[in-house]
Parts: sequence; structure tokens; C-alpha cells
Amino acid sequence: MRREDILLREAARRGEPGACLEMANRLFAGKNGFSRNFKLGLAYIQQELDRQSSAAILLVADMVPLEVLMAQQTKDTLVAATRFGSTAAMLKLGVWQTLCGRHRREGIDWINRSARLDREYKPQDFDDPREFALQLKAQLHPDILDAGEVCLAGTREALKEQDARDVGYCIRAAAQVMEHPGQLAQAVSAAVRLAATTIIPLGLPAELVETCLASRSEHGEVEAQYGLGCAFAGIPYGHLLPQELATRTNLRRAAALLLRAADAGKAEAWLNLYEIASDPKSAAGNQEAARFFLEKAAKCGVVLAQRKLGALLLGEATSLERAEAGVHWLNAAAEGGDGAARELLETLVLPLPTLPAGVETTIVEKVRAVDAELAARLALARAFHLTRREALNFNARRDIRPWGVLIPGTAKENPKGRLAPAIHEPMKAELQRAASFFNGSSSFDNIFALHKGRTQREMFKALSISESMFFPAEIGRSWSHYGFGRHWAAKAAPLLKELLE
Repeated sequence: MRREDILLREAARRGEPGACLEMANRLFAGKNGFSRNFKLGLAYIQQELDRQSSAAILLVADMVPLEVLMAQQTKDTLVAATRFGSTAAMLKLGVWQTLCGRHRREGIDWINRSARLDREYKPQDFDDPREFALQLKAQLHPDILDAGEVCLAGTREALKEQDARDVGYCIRAAAQVMEHPGQLAQAVSAAVRLAATTIIPLGLPAELVETCLASRSEHGEVEAQYGLGCAFAGIPYGHLLPQELATRTNLRRAAALLLRAADAGKAEAWLNLYEIASDPKSAAGNQEAARFFLEKAAKCGVVLAQRKLGALLLGEATSLERAEAGVHWLNAAAEGGDGAARELLETLVLPLPTLPAGVETTIVEKVRAVDAELAARLALARAFHLTRREALNFNARRDIRPWGVLIPGTAKENPKGRLAPAIHEPMKAELQRAASFFNGSSSFDNIFALHKGRTQREMFKALSISESMFFPAEIGRSWSHYGFGRHWAAKAAPLLKELLE
């Protein structure tokens, strides 16, 4: 580097106005021993721009390509340059604003005022973004702007503004003039994610979207894998229909993409894989794999999967332990806000005789004065709709669960047992009180139950309360109670059909 060039750089670094302007000019033009570097040139001239130097403003407006100005967010500089009569600034500002739907009319006015194109244009002339991009590419020198890069910069700006319409306009314009559509892949993928959360149509050719999502999928972008996998499976991706993202269905590719997305942490993909594999008519149907995918989705916290898995386990259960697993998942879904799971849990609750709250409280408190543990059992019986025998025979250490009460069967009542879930806040509060009272342990044997039973009957007799007014009806010794398994599935069939299909 020549000595005078070194001195010029040092002067520019000290902030001397003339040196700053000359340094920026050389960097913008790439002359006199300096390679072209617009970003560095803007850094040297920034102090003069802050001082509103007309020379600096005009230099930037005339010599810096629009795509660089857009990347550096220097619209204010272009606006200032138009006040000094710069036609280059008018043109660049007009193109920038035309890419934004809200300012398109104003942008076309600026383009016409610049007189840099072959004729005056009307707003409707550029309603088609492809025509706009073609005119820019055909009529303007790359030193003024690169049509593809400008449209891509407009896409990034629209994405920041979360404006799906402008995103679509800019991408369609860029796709028309860019030689390699792969350059658009990242922007298209971001546009798909945005459109999936809005009701505004994506408005891009499915071939372009599919190509771009496939490119991003190969680069490990999880959301692209998931979106394209949904499309190939014929499943909507957010608000977007499958045909907006892919030109055809392909279940094998869908399964591969969804599996990659699921393995990378996209929990919803496990549920989509279940939907594909559970269809016996599907080319990718596999019932064993379907159950595995559903279990993975449930364990990852997908509420719908928890509901489906819980209902399946409860309906298939041949033992109380298997039924408990079903209730566990239904309860998890209900805790996640799933009203349908709560409706299914309600089918497990026995009908309870109506009793005024004041009367119920009086009974429990009078019993508490005589026997605190019996009172706790009676309060739990009312909260969880337990029969008299269930209330007196359950073992707190063994039977209380985070989701409710597991009630083992006995030879005298409901031999296969049942489950009583906590589906309302009062039930959950009572469960916590009972767990705290019993402190995880309860001395229990037949003599204990007989003693508590006698005490309860004596207290009810003294209070003139019938057991049928306080407890649900006894279940009896039948093995066909609807607590779980095929009998529950038959009883809840209409609800299961409505909620799970």
C-alpha cells in the first residue's frame, strides 16, 4: 500500500471529513489500490452521515447498491438524498417501497420521478411480482441493484415484520430472476413457518416450496423436515394444506422425514408417525410401530397422544395395573388442558347421591370428633364417589395415587377393582388432604375395617342418616363392571368414537 493511502486511512480513522469521504468513495468504487467493500465504506462515512453531510448522503445514495442499503437499514439516508434531488436515491427508495404492499403506490411514484426506467408505470403494472422483478433485471445495472438480491432482502424485511403477504410477493419476485432457487431455500422455509401460523395463503408454487424445504431438510433444519413430512403424508401443516407444500403424497418419504424430525426433538412428529402407521390400508402401515410412535409422543408431552394412548390402554386393559397406566395418561392429558380426556375420566366416576354441602360437612365433622381417620375416609368417599365398602377397605399406603385412588377388588364387591380419578379441583384438594393425613401409611386389617364399619353405622344412626343418602350404590360381585377393559369401552363407545377418530 502506498504511503499516501496509509495516511488517508489514518486521517479517516481520526474522523477528518474529507478523508472519510475519500476513503468511502474508494471503497465503494474499488479503485486506487482498495478492493470494493461497501460495508467498510459505510463504516468510514457513518460519522458524516450522522452529521447530515449532503456530500456523504449523496455519495451513499449514488454508489451503494440497493441490496447493501437494505441490509444496513439505511432508508433514512435515501429519503434525505431525495431531498437533494438524487434520482438514484428516488429509484432505490421506490424499489424498496414497492416491495412493501403498504407503500407500493408511493414506491412506484418515486420510481416514476426518478425517470430511470423506460416509461412511467401504474401501481397495477407491478401487481405481479414476477413482472416487477423482470423489469428491474432488464433495465437496471447491477451497480444500482441486483434484482434477485434486492427481492431476497425484501423477503427478510417482510419476515421481520411478520407480513405474510409481502413475504410471498418478494419470494415470487426473487424466484423469477434468481438463477439458483436453492438460494431462496432459507427464506421459503421461514415463509412457510410464518404462513402456517396465519390464515393468509402462502401463495407460492408447490414445486418451489417442495424444492426449498427438501434443501433445508438435507441441511438438518427440523421444522423443514416436519413441514415437508406432513405434506408428503397428506397432513396439514398448521394452516397450510398439503398441496401448498408438495406436489404429491409419498408416505415412505413422509415417514423418513417425520422420523428425522421426531428424533431431533419435534414431539408432534411422533403423533403424525402414529397416524401414518396405524392405518392398515397405508403402504407404511405397521401396528406395532404405531403403538411405539404413540407412546413416544405421549412421553414427549403431546396432549392428544396422551389422550389416545390412555383411552387405548384403558379399553384394552385386562388387569387393574394396565388400567392404571391408561388413567395415568388420560390424567396427564387432562392436566394439559384437554377437555376430551377429562370427559373420558368422568365415565369412571360412580353416580353420587345428592346431599346438601352443609349436611355433608356436619356429618364429617361430627364423625371427626369421634374418629379422625374414619372422617377422612368419609370425606374421601364423598369426593371420589366411593361405595361404603370401598371407603372402609382402601389402604392409603397402597391405594392413593397422584391422579386419584386405585381401588382393588374384593370377593364381596367388584372383584376386578376400579379406578377413581381426581377430575375436579375439589377432588384434587381432598386427595391432597387425605394423603397428608394418612402420611403414606395406614394400618389396615379385617378387624380394623369391621371396627370402622361399626363406628360409622352407629354415627349414622345417631345422626339419622341413611347410608344410601351418603354413599353410591354398591357395585356387587359382578365381573362385568365398567371400570375398565371391554366393558368400559362398550359403555364409553359413543364418546370414544367422537373423541378419538
